Amino acid sequence: MTYHVRVLAGRVDRGAGSHVYHQELVRRLAARGHRVSLVCFDRDPDVGLGIEVYGVPLPAQTSFPFLWRFTPVRNYRHCSRGLLQLDLPPADVVIAGEHLFLKAHARRFPKTPWVYLPHSLLVDHEISSYNLPGLLKLVTRRLYVHLQKWALRHASRTMRFTLMACQALTLRYPNIEPRFFVNPVATEMPLPALRASAAAPIRLLWVGRLIPGKRIDLALDALARVAAPNWTFDIVGDGEARSQLEEQTRRRGLSDRVFFHGFQSDPADWYGRADLLVFPSRLENFPVTMVEAMSHGVACLAMRGDGVRYHTANAEIVEHGRDGFLADSDEDFDRLLKEMLERPQQLRTAGDAAREKVKRLYTWDRHLDGLERLFDELAGPGLSTAPAGSELVEFPAR
Repeated sequence: MTYHVRVLAGRVDRGAGSHVYHQELVRRLAARGHRVSLVCFDRDPDVGLGIEVYGVPLPAQTSFPFLWRFTPVRNYRHCSRGLLQLDLPPADVVIAGEHLFLKAHARRFPKTPWVYLPHSLLVDHEISSYNLPGLLKLVTRRLYVHLQKWALRHASRTMRFTLMACQALTLRYPNIEPRFFVNPVATEMPLPALRASAAAPIRLLWVGRLIPGKRIDLALDALARVAAPNWTFDIVGDGEARSQLEEQTRRRGLSDRVFFHGFQSDPADWYGRADLLVFPSRLENFPVTMVEAMSHGVACLAMRGDGVRYHTANAEIVEHGRDGFLADSDEDFDRLLKEMLERPQQLRTAGDAAREKVKRLYTWDRHLDGLERLFDELAGPGLSTAPAGSELVEFPAR
């Protein structure tokens, strides 16, 4: 059965994992025959033909003293008014990933079932990881926590990519009882890459935004302590931390082995050359970059979530020592990276296992099958039961 599916997104481009997800989601839903309408910040996003696009561009940043600290509130009001002014037809079901559109759309279409899709593990932790000045950070956190709590109470379902992400929200908001739909994120399966010979330097890779919360500085410090010279580190991405990272690279004497390539709209070639994705971020929901790397046969070194220092669901994606590697602390990250550079033969084996895992669990067909079962439940004639890995769960179980 096909539906009119509306997606409430922000940016729809290759700039961040959530942007990539929304871009691919609307394209693939349309390819399956659904009517798709997209509300986003862009008037002309790169999503292909056959998708109805409704753009609500963000306002220009104010130059008035002090008022810029309330930019999030201004953006929220602007987006709410903008959505209410759009000539939107009714939809059968809505996937809502952009907080700034949530309330306005629900007010306009109160009977339409909708799925809340928070891309950050916890919205307040995500905002705290940004390098925002004091009052702006406070205003932003309060607004987005308010919107998240409202969405968890009012959405027909809350979709999360991992069980750990469900747990994080349940612990953060113990007085709210959302109904979760767990549906692992998806990626395209590329053709197998031809790897360099064992004698070639080990190619380390980062793909993503360069912001403090991603902690690329931790990786650079660890590499500076490694005596083995048989590695290079490609940093693909851009962001506010780039200049500091470039300076750190020069200061550490790594300029001949660490290379900054800026934002790349299609990082497939970089994955194809890499031996290990270095991923020291301490706050992640379900990083698209990791699954993309794994699909190319690239093992990942990431942080294991403990709910205290490291808020990640990486342990639901990577099985340590088999298809990737998980560090329990910053010191452990340092140790594991050194070990891999000294014994790189384990990277090829782990990379092959990672690719097989993605092929089995993280395809777009599997992800869309799960969504369509949810559409049937919310807007269709009857219920359908999803298999393990793509299922409706009430969390915690009652």
